[in-house]
Amino acid sequence: MEKWQRPCRGRLRCNTDASVFRKRGVSSYEAVLKDEEGRFVTALGGMWESMVEPSLTEVIGVREALSYL
Repeated sequence: MEKWQRPCRGRLRCNTDASVFRKRGVSSYEAVLKDEEGRFVTALGGMWESMVEPSLTEVIGVREALSYL
């Protein structure tokens, strides 16, 4: 398991995850933003009724997190 690393001072760290539920035909993403002290800033996520490959779903999560900033 990879250990969480602090971002540079004044920056945020974004951790993302993606899920594909093939039987339900649903994809989802989650993103959590933390500051340089590891303090929670915000979280966001989304789900849609379409099966997308997990790697693409995770890219969508990163895009959505960047649009928040």
